[in-house]
Amino acid sequence: MGLRGTIGHRYEKPMEAQSRRFDFLGTGPSHPSQDAAQTSLGDDLFDGAARKPPEASSAVTLTTFASYLRRTRQRTNSTQLTLSRVVGCSDAAWSLWEGGVRTPLPSSFQRILAAFAQLGVTTGELLELRALWATSRARAAARAGPAKADLRDR
Repeated sequence: MGLRGTIGHRYEKPMEAQSRRFDFLGTGPSHPSQDAAQTSLGDDLFDGAARKPPEASSAVTLTTFASYLRRTRQRTNSTQLTLSRVVGCSDAAWSLWEGGVRTPLPSSFQRILAAFAQLGVTTGELLELRALWATSRARAAARAGPAKADLRDR
């Protein structure tokens, strides 16, 4: 008497069970002895070929105000909470600035520059941060339309 499962399926030898694989197109189990040219789309999903990240191009990487603010903070070994207290804003506001959701007002930005200057950030880095901030503010004002054009003057 052979071994049987509780549902009544016949027992397969371990080698046969291990040699079977299932393709995700719904055609059922296939055997490895089949021609290698008959691979299914489902097999490609798991062999790593479809998961390769796109190659980085040698083009100039665009830096946003948010990413530069985060990198500058990280280079000074500061936390969002610490800098937000020094600048006089909430940690949520700082998080929104680093996330690219909001851009600080000029008064807050002046305090950010002062805080980074005290932490030893170079003048060149502060100028770069200021240029990126101005670009971010201009884009935000352009997206807001004429009703909020006064954002440029704040």
